[in-house]
Amino acid sequence: MSNRSKRWRALFAGSVPKDSAYPESNEDKLRTCDDARLYVLSDGASESFNSQLWADVLVQQASSGIPSTRFTRWLKKAIAQYEERSDLANLSWSQEAAFARGSFASLLVVSLLDDHIEVIAIGDTVALLASDEGITHSFPYSESEQFQQRPHLLSTLRSRHSTQFFRELLRSLIDDRGTQESGCLAHWHYPSSDASVVICVTDALGEWLLRKDERSHDRLKALLGVRTHEDLADLVEKARLEDGMRRDDSSLILIGEADDTSHT
Repeated sequence: MSNRSKRWRALFAGSVPKDSAYPESNEDKLRTCDDARLYVLSDGASESFNSQLWADVLVQQASSGIPSTRFTRWLKKAIAQYEERSDLANLSWSQEAAFARGSFASLLVVSLLDDHIEVIAIGDTVALLASDEGITHSFPYSESEQFQQRPHLLSTLRSRHSTQFFRELLRSLIDDRGTQESGCLAHWHYPSSDASVVICVTDALGEWLLRKDERSHDRLKALLGVRTHEDLADLVEKARLEDGMRRDDSSLILIGEADDTSHT
C-alpha cells in the first residue's frame, strides 16, 4: 500500500435535509469506514415509495464492498432486505400500489485501494478529485447540465435488471480498464498534491459545484473548507439563498490526508 493511500481518511461526512424542520425526512444515507477504506453515499428518489429505506439498505450492503462478478446476486440480496424491512403485511392498499411501482436510489462507493482510487457510481451522486487549484476528475458527471437529465438509478424492481443500462453496468464492473472511466466504474491515480481531496456529493451540491462561471473557484474553496456539520449547514443555506442551489437533501463526504484541524 502506498504511503499516500495510508494517510487518507474521512475529513468530514454529513448531510443537510431539504427542510431543517423535518430532518427525519432526509432521503440521503451515507457511511464512512476508514479501517476498510470504504466510503458510501446514496440518494433516495423522492418520487418513489420509501426511497429513504432503499437508500439505507444500499448503503449498509455496500459498506461491505460490491462484488464485481456477482453484482446481480448482491442486488437481489439488497432487495430482499428492503422487502423484509417494509412490513408488507401491514401496508395499506395505496401503499401496496406505491410499493409495486418500486423504490429508486443512486449509489456511490469510493474505495481507497493500494495504488489507486476506485469509484463506483450509479445515478447522479458524484465523486470528484480536487484541490484548491481546481477539479481534476469528476464522475459520473462532469458538467452541471448533466443533472438535468433523468438519472439511471438502482431499483427494487427485479424487472429493471434486464435493461440495457443494467447490462452495461455489469459489463463495466467486470471489465477492468485501469485508469479509464467506463460505465459505472472509474479508477484514479492518487494525486501528488498533499492538498488533494476526494469529494462525494449528492445531486444538489454536485450541480452547484460543477457550474462553470465566475464563482466556480469560490464554490470549490468553500466546500473544501467544510469540517463540521455547522459549516455544511451554513454553506448550503447560503448557496440556496444567494446562489440558486436547488433545495434538496444535500450530503457531503470529504476524503484526504488528515490535518490537525479536521474532524467529523
